[in-house]
Amino acid sequence: MFIPCWSISTLDMKRVLLLHLLLLLFIGAMGQVKGFVKDTNGEALPYATIYVENSSIGTSTNTEGYFELKVPADAKVLVFQYVGYITKKHQLNVAINENELLEIFLVVQSQGIEQVTISANAEDPAYAIIRNAIAQREKNKKEISNYKADVYIKGLVRINDAPSKFMGMNIGDMEGILDSTRNGIVYLSESKSTIYAKEPDKFKEVMYASKVSGDMDAISFNQFSDVNFSFYDEFIRFNRNLVSPLADQAFRYYRFKLIQSFVDERGQQINKIEVIPKSKNDPIFSGFIYIMDDGWRIHSTDLSTTGLAAKNALFESLSFKQIYIPAENNKWVLFSQIMEFELKILSFKFNGYNTSFLSDYSFEALDDGLFTREVFKADAKASERDSSFWNTSRPISITNEEQRDYNRKDSLEVLWNSETYRDSVDRASNKFKIFDLLFGYTYSNSFDKLYISYKSPLNSLLFNAIQGYNANLDFRIRKWNKDQTSYFMVEPSFNYGFTEKKFRPKVSFTKLYDALNYPRLSFSLGRELRQVNNANPMSVFTNSIESLFFKNHYLKLYEADFVNLKFTREWEYGIRTGIKLEHQRRHGLPVNTSFSYRRKEAFYQSNNPWNPEPGSDIFFLNDDISTISIDLRFKPKQSYMTYGKERYRQRSNWPDFVLKYLGGSSFTSSGSSFNKIQLGIIDRRTDLNLWGYLSYNFEAGYFISKKNLNPLDQFHFIGNQSSLIIDPNFLNRFLLLPDYALSTDDAYFKSSIAFHLEGKLFDKIPLLKNTGMSSVFAYRQVQTQDGQHHEVSFGIENIKLFGIPMLRVDYAWTPKNKYFRKHGLFVSSTSSF
Repeated sequence: MFIPCWSISTLDMKRVLLLHLLLLLFIGAMGQVKGFVKDTNGEALPYATIYVENSSIGTSTNTEGYFELKVPADAKVLVFQYVGYITKKHQLNVAINENELLEIFLVVQSQGIEQVTISANAEDPAYAIIRNAIAQREKNKKEISNYKADVYIKGLVRINDAPSKFMGMNIGDMEGILDSTRNGIVYLSESKSTIYAKEPDKFKEVMYASKVSGDMDAISFNQFSDVNFSFYDEFIRFNRNLVSPLADQAFRYYRFKLIQSFVDERGQQINKIEVIPKSKNDPIFSGFIYIMDDGWRIHSTDLSTTGLAAKNALFESLSFKQIYIPAENNKWVLFSQIMEFELKILSFKFNGYNTSFLSDYSFEALDDGLFTREVFKADAKASERDSSFWNTSRPISITNEEQRDYNRKDSLEVLWNSETYRDSVDRASNKFKIFDLLFGYTYSNSFDKLYISYKSPLNSLLFNAIQGYNANLDFRIRKWNKDQTSYFMVEPSFNYGFTEKKFRPKVSFTKLYDALNYPRLSFSLGRELRQVNNANPMSVFTNSIESLFFKNHYLKLYEADFVNLKFTREWEYGIRTGIKLEHQRRHGLPVNTSFSYRRKEAFYQSNNPWNPEPGSDIFFLNDDISTISIDLRFKPKQSYMTYGKERYRQRSNWPDFVLKYLGGSSFTSSGSSFNKIQLGIIDRRTDLNLWGYLSYNFEAGYFISKKNLNPLDQFHFIGNQSSLIIDPNFLNRFLLLPDYALSTDDAYFKSSIAFHLEGKLFDKIPLLKNTGMSSVFAYRQVQTQDGQHHEVSFGIENIKLFGIPMLRVDYAWTPKNKYFRKHGLFVSSTSSF
């Protein structure tokens, strides 16, 4: 008998009916409780915790004090808990009335409970409690370190009283974000993930649902590992390490005061302890921590810190409210964490919160194979969850404000993503004006992801002694794919030197294939000026200032007619590779101008890095050379985060191990040929807890072979001859060594070590402790067959300009330097900006 392909067999029909029956039984086994939690004055208590007794099934009130919770049919008691209030139990009826709104009133702990009194000269009882909690800290931390749990996170950032203008530009309503009072939600997102943790340091997070207001295709930035703060740890990392009230060194930074002790509904004695910083400039918290007598565990926290204490100039305040609840086998687990913050960026003020709720804890043994280098993964379909999913699965009800934001931005998104709207916006912004010739222009087809830009030539109008004034005309044509995870790009560029009267064109073609391993292929050809040291030690902007005002020519250049092909890719296990094939014809260049604003009677140094005398510019014979370079970078235990079709590296506690090979060969017997390698170990941040962090770079190089070596192909070092430093890569730069003073065609070894004290030093100095500035000590050295150089420096980081940490000042000194000055003061952009 013929059966249509869409028909259902009798067996399949039975399975479907059974599935529906089980679903109905499950739904029937759940009931919904909803209501409000308030204080005795009738004021809403936001983020109060509600959970089914003896389980991790629970929720929290929203900012309006409202909650909804699905409870199992056999649930008998609901527990209502709020930091600083007496916990209350509520007996559930056998038949739950889902239309009934509960009103639960919580009483402040201090009401009706005797306060703790301490006799004169006696130690506060809080100190003994904290000592016990510190002694049991590791034990209590490990008790909940092997688990699986479900986590819901909601993040919100709100702008307050936004200015109508910024730097002379009208801000408007930011495409509908701001209301009539200049307030509005700029970011609202929810996510649900499963997290896995196992001793000693294994952690994995899988986000399976994501919702971002105003962008239905976006993956939320919510990530529990970013906000997984435990006060069982000695230090909490937030820009700098902050001291936990339960750290071994806690008594050096805090005073403690027992406010009260009370017995909760389980008969456990809870101690409310005030945490009082000894100095507001130290890396500290303030507020209250609640410790149980049973095992000296954390019951809850209500702690906060400031941007001053955390050495973060943008944040004004940051608070943590945490609640722990008992799970199976009397294991107390984190149930909820509320982070609230206020920050200021220039004239913009923001506030917001990040809420995390953990449920469905499981303490069964986890397979080690679950933990890979991918520590976070957001499923590519996470954003496809519909409103019915969120209405039934979010543990905390959204507020009226949040619902309005979703509704408004969902409507705006339909408009923003329509081809008609994008075309209209593009038409308005694509109108060409005559002044765009000077200030730059961009043509956009945002629906098709096509962008054509022309950079302002005024930004590239610079000066050097070879070209005189010179400028670039730079263009970029880039076509993205729909997901903006790959692109094809063409970049034509044209440089012209006005004194030299010479035109140099070049063009490059680049293809990025995906955003997981970032395979990138580029092909370039043309004519350009290159620095003798291909690491570009001298900023063209700084050189312009040095030339025009001080008659210095530090930018040593040659001309290259070139063609090259380059491929880069990231691999698994922290490996990144790059290979580049290039052929270039190299030409020496003379100084062509004597123009400057000052010292007009003086002469520019020659273009010869090793002979400054005028007239000695050409220091090598023009040649042709073909080169191959291979770069290999390995970071052990490199971990990754995957957001759909994009992957990002996380910082590892291990340094980078770097291997570079460069080989060159000329077509003529008299031309330069060589093979050389470089080995390096680089770590930009090794945490030293309260002593800040250490940065270091050790590097060695060696010529395997060489013949008729062109001076261009020597090992060169990034030195410095100016007091203004645009690129503050101090791990690779010397402050008191001229760029080519120790260039070598043999072996070398160099090292750089920087000790960033963050606030450890300045927090103790009265006039500096409130500035947010920090200090750094450094030592650098290089040794070659022709000589050696050593220097030490002291720097001040995070110097504010317009309220933002932007500048760094360093004083450097060398015990012996026959090449250059022995000491100097240097200004650069701050490394943390």
